[in-house]
Amino acid sequence: MAEMRVDAWNIDVGVTAKDADDYGNQLLNCVEGSWDDGADVVLLPEYCWLGAEPYTENVEEWFWKVFWPAERARVLRPGKAVVLGTVPSAKNNRAVITADSRELHQDKLALTPWESNFTGGTELNIWKLGDVTLAVLVCLDIEIPEWSCLLRGANVDVLLVPSATETLMGVERIARCASARAVELGCAVVTAHLVGKCQSELIDHNIGRSALYLPSLAATHRAARVSESNVIEQGMVCQKLEIDIQRVRRCRINTGETNPALFGPARGLPSPVLTLNP
Repeated sequence: MAEMRVDAWNIDVGVTAKDADDYGNQLLNCVEGSWDDGADVVLLPEYCWLGAEPYTENVEEWFWKVFWPAERARVLRPGKAVVLGTVPSAKNNRAVITADSRELHQDKLALTPWESNFTGGTELNIWKLGDVTLAVLVCLDIEIPEWSCLLRGANVDVLLVPSATETLMGVERIARCASARAVELGCAVVTAHLVGKCQSELIDHNIGRSALYLPSLAATHRAARVSESNVIEQGMVCQKLEIDIQRVRRCRINTGETNPALFGPARGLPSPVLTLNP
């Protein structure tokens, strides 16, 4: 695949719905609409399914036992992929992913203080859509350099980041760290944030943006290396992001310039000793 289009959705958890199923169908309508319009991958934000919380006693049971079994087939489409944001699952904050006819999951690895009822994930999954290599880091995970180190040498082309933040500081942390991951891994990084207000134990007021970050190297010299939407507080907003996969891959093989993406495990990174000088 030479070109990949990723549609990054800001989902408003305060959108009006008749019931939980109606809310869920609004999210899946966004996915299907993007695919029908030509998107290859759709990215929804972290915790977007908690917008159903005002309409059901238990979002986890409703999603996994009622809604998902009934609607799962809608988001299994050949040649297409979606990261359906995240939903609670067995003590995990779990991203639901479909790619072609496969269902995958990525649990959030690093947890915020208010996620005390969850357990952090233990696996970082790499997956394919066609010949494109992708991975998902959920919100705070993009801010943890150790997770980026695990991806060194894996030749990830696109890193997808579903996120939920309630302050501008959170939006900025995600943006600045996502940009750093693009530089150090030589990949494209796409973010999508939750917005709107919701009566929920985990999310209430949310602001964010969607964005694409590319490496800063000769291969991307003529490309828009940073494509950010405005920071918004409400509304269902989609940003259509075009990624030249071959251009991104050239960033990982160019040895003629300063390139942090080349310092992977195969090149034997030095192991300096940390020395404290009082």
